[in-house]
This record gives sequence, structure tokens and C-alpha cells, in this order.
Amino acid sequence: MMVHPRVIVLIAVLLLPCVPVAAADGATDEAFVFNHDHGETHPDGSVELTGSSTLPLNDLTWELIDASTGAALLTGTYLDSVAPNADGSWSWSHNLSLVDSGCSCRFVVNLGAPDLQRHELVVFLGSGMSWSPVWLTQPIGDVVFTDADNRTVDLPIVLAPGRENGSVLEVERCPASSTGVCKSPPTLATFPLVTDGLSTTVVLNPLDWSPEGHWSVPSLVVIDNVLARSDSVQWHVLHDLTPPEVSIESASSANESDLVLVVVNATDSTSDLVELVELRATSPDGRVTVLDAAVNDSEFTVQPDSSGSWTVHVTVRDGAGLSQTASHVMQVSNLPPVAGVRLNGAMVENGDAFQVKLGQPLLLDASTSSDTASDVLDLNHVWWIGDDVRLSGVERLTEDRFQKTGTFDVRMEVVDDDGAASELVFTLEVVDPAAPLGDAVVVGPVVILLIGVALVGVFLFRQRKDSTSIPTWPGEGET
Repeated sequence: MMVHPRVIVLIAVLLLPCVPVAAADGATDEAFVFNHDHGETHPDGSVELTGSSTLPLNDLTWELIDASTGAALLTGTYLDSVAPNADGSWSWSHNLSLVDSGCSCRFVVNLGAPDLQRHELVVFLGSGMSWSPVWLTQPIGDVVFTDADNRTVDLPIVLAPGRENGSVLEVERCPASSTGVCKSPPTLATFPLVTDGLSTTVVLNPLDWSPEGHWSVPSLVVIDNVLARSDSVQWHVLHDLTPPEVSIESASSANESDLVLVVVNATDSTSDLVELVELRATSPDGRVTVLDAAVNDSEFTVQPDSSGSWTVHVTVRDGAGLSQTASHVMQVSNLPPVAGVRLNGAMVENGDAFQVKLGQPLLLDASTSSDTASDVLDLNHVWWIGDDVRLSGVERLTEDRFQKTGTFDVRMEVVDDDGAASELVFTLEVVDPAAPLGDAVVVGPVVILLIGVALVGVFLFRQRKDSTSIPTWPGEGET
């Protein structure tokens, strides 16, 4: 296994710094809508706002906020007029007035329920000297360069009418880490804005965001053609043309049913973020198994259930959406089965010889034969009894298979689904239970006679040894 550091980071969303998140209004299917577009001007400081709602407005609250300072200029808990409509909706109206001063204002309505979004309308009231571009409280789309093409970004900004032409985007930026920490002091750049009455966009060239990597934008400001400045928001740009690197560490060979460790090494030096998209193993017959693991885990296991060439594929994706795939081939070998037989519960080994009585209970059981987990259920048992009998697919034999006396050479072979086999050979002698009694009638008397002769011989020998010895004089004959 490799020892270099591995980085596997599973991410669902690239989290980038942005302006505060809140949904914008304007969709006709929303619960609360305005009958006005963003950016209306009212130099006298007064305006009557109207709209409709599909929900009762009993718990409504509202604020008029100076977008430049964030200060609430006016607040209220009800609208001036709310009238029911025939279709079950309500029509409403409300008067606002800032006589003494002007502002670039957000009129924000909260319907009073936690699951309902806030609704806002940007209006310019009073003196134009107080007007400046206003960011809507919604996120700016992420900018990701993955090729040499320019990117057009739609900016959620509202400019006062007549101030669009010549407006620019002022960007304070720096190369940064994936967490937005600047690696060098920020520099300032400006980009022209394009407006068409419905949207405001900026075109960005990847060459302006080199080298590759993360770029933090601590300050993003829109400046209109009278040099009025919006408040500052943060942004993030990722320039990543390089796909991630990925490799697989695993065994090049294994046996069926082995639990094989698969280690995925994936890194991306540009985005520092890598997402595991898919890890799968393909068997020799084309079956695909998707491998799962816990989040942030780079180690997986695969258990091959057939012999042959297995291929493990992994696909990863970096923070810019670029993907890379790696493959690993593993040769899986089949292990032959192990033959096993028990005779009436006693284990049988190769070369054993057994004697059984004709007609007595007999069980030859080959179910103890073993194999790997993927093959054990498909084992075939084949018996050879003597030279004439072959039985296939039979796991157990009983006394019914041995109906006559004699000595039988028995061979049991077990075969797996790959054709690998092993066998057990032993001898089984079947005898007639009466045969030992007949032999005893002939052999018994002979044994008894031999024992008697031996006893007589011992007796005579001892008698001679123990006889008394009588002394004699010289010349006297022995008596």
C-alpha cells in the first residue's frame, strides 16, 4: 500500500462566500407579490405601493431599510389597505413617505410564518443625491472556469434608471485557499457592466484570473455612472482547468470469496476538493456491483464470487466539476473444494478401511465437504462403488446401497461450479453377521488343544526340575 497522503473529501455543494441569502420576490405563484418592478424612482419621497397575496396578512410586519447603511427608517405591523378578492386572494396597498431625506430603500415584508420567505422591493425615494446601486438579498452565482471560454455572470444588482451606462464592477481579489484565506495581498480590478433593462451582467475572462486555483473576493462593489457606490459584498471565483488525480490500490490477485481491500487515492491540487462519484466492480461475466462506504472514507471492500478477471472502476469529481476515472484489474482464482465423508458420524480419511455388518444401519455422509462461500451451495457429489456403480448428485449413502457381502473400494469426488474437484478413497468391507460364529466352531477346539499340550509340557518340565537328588559312594551305581 502506498504511504503518501491521501485526500478523499466528499462534498455535495461548493460553499463559497457570498452575500446574505434570502429569496427574491417577483414570481407570480408566490404568496405575496408587488405590482411594481425593482428600481422605481420617486423624487418627492412618497409612493403608494400595491400588490396581492394568497395568504391572510394578519401577522404581517414590514420595514423600510436604507440599503446603504442597513438602518430601518420606518417599520409597521399592518398595511394601509387589505381587501378580499373573489378568487380568495387579497389586494393590498400601502403609502410610504420620506419627505426630509431620500434613500436607496428596501421595502421588506415578513408574513410572520417561519416557513414563508421575506419579500422585498427596491425603490429610490427623495433626492437623487442619496441614490446608489443596491444588491438584492440573494446569492451571486458562483463563477467557475474549467476552460478558456469567458463567463457571463448575472448580478443581482438594482441601479437607478439612467445610471446604467458606464457603470463598472470593482473587484478586490486575491489568490486564496479553498476556505477563502488570501495567499497574497488583494489587488484591485474593474470590469464593465452590461445592462439591457432586465438584467445587469459582467463578462469575465479566465486569463484575468490566473494562475489556476481559488480566488477570494473580499469586496465586490458596483459603481454607477455618477460614481455612486453600492455596499460591499463578498464573492468567490474558481479557475480550474486540471482534472483531479485518482488511483486505486488493491491486490492484483485473489481467491474467490476473499474480502479484498480497495483503497482510493484522489487529490486535486487546484480546487483542493474531491467528490467520489462512483466506485464499482465488474465481474468476468459483466455483472456490476456498486461499492459503498462511509462519507470521507477512502477504503472499500469487494468480495469476488467467481473466478476470472475482475475490474474495479472509480470516478471522482473535483470542486470545479471536472471528473477523472481510474481502473484496476484483479485476477481471481478458484479454490478447489475439500472432500469430506463421515461414516456413522466418524470422520473418514484417505486409505481408511472399515468393516460393517450386512443389514445394519449405515450412513455415508458427504455433506461435510467444503468450499469457498460462493461455491459451497453448488457442489456436486459423485460416488464410485467398486467397478460398476457410479452415483452423481447424491450427498448421502445408506445401507440400501450395500445389499451383499464383500469388500468395496469406495471413492467420493466433490466438484465445484468451475470443474475443480477433490476426492476421498477408502475401503468398506460388508460381512455376514453369522460368519464369525461358524469360524469359532472350527478354530476353537484347535486352540484349546494347543493350550492343553502347552500346559502338560510345562508341568513335566517343572516335575523333573523339582525331583530329589540322592548321594552315592564311589563305585556304587546310581539307583
